Amino acid sequence: ALALSPYGKIRLSPNQNDKPTFSTQSWLTMLFSAGMGIGLYFYGVVEPLTHQNFTLMSNVDGPIRPISLTVFHWGIHAWSCYGIIGLCFAYFAFRKNLPFTITSCLGNLLEHKDGFISKALQTTTVICPIVGIATTLGLGAMQITDGLAFSFGMQSSLLLEIAVIIIITIFSTLSVLSGLEKGMKYLSNFNITLAVVLLVWIFSFLSPLNAIFGIFSDLKHYVTSLPRMIIWTANHDYIADGAPFNWTTFRWSGWIAWTPFVGMFIAKISKGRTIREFLLGIVVFPTIVNAIWFSIIGRAGIETFTNGSHNIKEMINNDLSTTFFIFLSETSGNLILYGMVILSLKLFFITSSDSAAYVIATTASDGKNPSRSSKIYWSIVISLLSVVFLLSGGLGPMQIMNMASAAPFAVLSVFMIAHLVWNLLHDPRAKKFN
Repeated sequence: ALALSPYGKIRLSPNQNDKPTFSTQSWLTMLFSAGMGIGLYFYGVVEPLTHQNFTLMSNVDGPIRPISLTVFHWGIHAWSCYGIIGLCFAYFAFRKNLPFTITSCLGNLLEHKDGFISKALQTTTVICPIVGIATTLGLGAMQITDGLAFSFGMQSSLLLEIAVIIIITIFSTLSVLSGLEKGMKYLSNFNITLAVVLLVWIFSFLSPLNAIFGIFSDLKHYVTSLPRMIIWTANHDYIADGAPFNWTTFRWSGWIAWTPFVGMFIAKISKGRTIREFLLGIVVFPTIVNAIWFSIIGRAGIETFTNGSHNIKEMINNDLSTTFFIFLSETSGNLILYGMVILSLKLFFITSSDSAAYVIATTASDGKNPSRSSKIYWSIVISLLSVVFLLSGGLGPMQIMNMASAAPFAVLSVFMIAHLVWNLLHDPRAKKFN
């Protein structure tokens, strides 16, 4: 509604005639790389397969399809979290010339911007994204390690997972030190291109007409099922049914935990965009891309494992991080494809890590451009916490920490949005658009 309203014409810049800092292509690839991470591979087959086999979600209007439910977790609602919080940071930084901090987004709601409450809020916006990104990087290390073991016969172990985190941390630190205009921009463009090549490769092994029909069918079903999925309150008794965890709670808590750093990062690269461009670009483009990805990968995975000899329940519970590679081996797998997937995983790992380190360093520097030492410090902190999560027992503890870290920011976001709306309604420069 905000994007389509007259306020959508407001440009996120001091001057209404300013042009965007980045080209549209680079802007979209950078925001997508920062916001998605390795989840497209880790959950590309697992989540649709889980919904197909263990999620009982139906009513008199018919069942919710597994792809629709998956896109529900990765679509409009997920990216709206990033979009609206990112807009808060961008509006107050570029229109009001305030620092890139959460206190700027809360404004008059805080009586003393340098008091204890303000410092506590700043701390919250550092802790939440650190836990969120560390959880994802831990999952990424597990999948890369298991992928190396499955594809190339290497021995999967905790030491190898830690080695992967160390190597990725080195490259992500080099990337964040090179700046947004170089490292992050070039890596994002290359990685999205690589992901598209992989998707086309897998698509080529499918029936083209059936795959294309499936994409449009899943998009249509996703849109028409949204009202039912939004108000669905059935008991998520996944464990009793055999699935590993509550997908809706886990996925959405993950988006909220990531929102501070992804929202601020997207705001950082969006100077010169109108509110309409900003919101539609963040919400519509990634939703469509994710719907296409999960439709092609998810449908192929369901067909492959349903008609195959694998024990789906055992595989999902015991081989979560290798499911994507097992899927590739059953369809079009070869060493080149395995290598491309592992490379893409590493690049998503790097782009998520360096954008998180950049934003957390900015937050810790009270919204100022962070120093090189600060960027290095937070890159190391993120990697160390990822190692701690791995040492604590793997997936289960990481899921719990991910959900717990989202709670504080979920409350703060309500006040941030309220403050943004109030300022938009009282912005003297915005009245000419009404």
